[in-house]
Amino acid sequence: HVKRKSGQTETAVMHIKGAGFTQMTAFDPEKMSREDRNDLIKSMYANGDTQSDIAKTFGLSQTMVSKIVSS
Repeated sequence: HVKRKSGQTETAVMHIKGAGFTQMTAFDPEKMSREDRNDLIKSMYANGDTQSDIAKTFGLSQTMVSKIVSS
């Protein structure tokens, strides 16, 4: 879940390991603040998502995702 500064909460991505599918809800990374986006990227990486998969989700390079998770 992503909680925006406005107080609105959205479900962004749900990966279920071993179940063979990924569920995506209404999600537009362009509407997120950079801080919220980076927090979500770090959370996804901590939960086992690869930097390449995260990069595809957010329209970023894998190198940028690496810099975000290292900061």
